[in-house]
Amino acid sequence: MARNFIKTLVIATVFVSGVSVSSARAGQNELGEFLAATIFMFAIANALGGDDVVVETQRPNPPAQRPSPNRRVLPKSCIKTFVTQQGSVRTFEKSCLQRQYRYYRRLPESCEQTLWTSKGIRNGYEPSCLRRMGYRARK
Repeated sequence: MARNFIKTLVIATVFVSGVSVSSARAGQNELGEFLAATIFMFAIANALGGDDVVVETQRPNPPAQRPSPNRRVLPKSCIKTFVTQQGSVRTFEKSCLQRQYRYYRRLPESCEQTLWTSKGIRNGYEPSCLRRMGYRARK
């Protein structure tokens, strides 16, 4: 934008100065000299301006960060059945997942459950909730 403005300003200045000089002097070649000066100024303006085309190279978009297929596969050996006052409950035992599943810290907190068994409190993850979140057990 600024380059075009400066180019136009230079051309206008030279044009006005050429007209004032040509009117002060008398001669038959005034029109020819005026046209030659104008063409010369356009040539200079084009040479100064150069190419205003900006070429941007586009880098390919990086692939989307999708979780690896193994990240959503839980070890089947961590599914335990506990007996509670409400009956038998299957759950992914939290301590087992901490030992055998690399991404256990990324499991959804909303699927956590605490069970009160005859052997004490057990923490785990509800299998149906994990399934809805996209996790599955290894076969």
